[in-house]
Amino acid sequence: MTSNDFSSPAILFEKTFLVAEGEEIATALTRNMTRTYFGAEVWFLAGQSHVVRATTRQAKPNGGADDGSAHDLEFVASDFSKAEETRVTIRLRPGVGVRLANLQGLGRFLFSEAIVVEPEPFRVRRYFTLPGKPRFATFVFAGRASFDLFVPPPWAVEELTARDWLAQQRLLSPSAATTKAVTTRTHAVAFVAEAGAEPVEYERRFLVDSAMPEGQAVTRIQQAYFSTDPSAALRMRCRDGDDHAVIAVKGKRLGGRRAEEEAYVPAAFGRGFIDATHLVVEKDRHHLVLDETTWDVDVFLGKLHGLVIAECEFTSLDSMAKADAPSFATREVTSDERYNNERLVVDGIPDFE
Repeated sequence: MTSNDFSSPAILFEKTFLVAEGEEIATALTRNMTRTYFGAEVWFLAGQSHVVRATTRQAKPNGGADDGSAHDLEFVASDFSKAEETRVTIRLRPGVGVRLANLQGLGRFLFSEAIVVEPEPFRVRRYFTLPGKPRFATFVFAGRASFDLFVPPPWAVEELTARDWLAQQRLLSPSAATTKAVTTRTHAVAFVAEAGAEPVEYERRFLVDSAMPEGQAVTRIQQAYFSTDPSAALRMRCRDGDDHAVIAVKGKRLGGRRAEEEAYVPAAFGRGFIDATHLVVEKDRHHLVLDETTWDVDVFLGKLHGLVIAECEFTSLDSMAKADAPSFATREVTSDERYNNERLVVDGIPDFE
């Protein structure tokens, strides 16, 4: 379960250092390392003082290969003109993953990361996709006092300002704001699920003609996609009027069954990610109740103008199979991946066959 109370996030402080190769750092990692991860950091906006990026990490398997089973997700929005950063972290359930190679943005950087807890908590990250494969250590502090009094170990050879650190990724302008003390507000959110509920949606979908009856309510929806792989899609959704946005991980659709995990994040944070990405679906959702069955009818906007899809969610495969198609439906597309939102945002409206 998760909470919509985003008003009291954990406040953290960080310092980042360029790390020297050598025996000292190797010894520190060998003795105190708790876990190694393999991950990808993807940037969606890199401006003068604002950066929007996402990271997905997984426990590193043998050989460091991507097995598609992400361990957690992290979304970060940085405002260096205010020396502030907002971060949302999400722990994924076992078996739910986002393929690292499919994340899309301005730039994608693969890394390995070691987590160390003693004597000071820190993480050491090495980027494979930067020249020279540099290694950086980031120390995290729960209070300003410990942040100010911290004495780095000898292998942390150069402290990096926020501008210097981000410029290593070759995406920031040299005139970006500089600050060493970045205050990070971290929201740790969980996936939404009722007790004992299976994280699966049962859904049927139909194309709709122009004779659709008028809906009882209409909601404007925007969805930004970070991964458009139909077997591991990742998206952020904002609805007009909601006080939260929703991050969702969706698996491959098998008939009308599809694995789905959702997590709530602050609305303004979600809107920032939608504004920073180009893979965005916008649609008006009409809510219709026909014969005690609620249908969501999506009227797509923008480059998908003219496409209308009706969908209905069910509690089981049995109830889904017994449902009748609405009278205004022209064709069922439940199993046609071309009509998945994550494919529509890339390929546009499919040619009718």
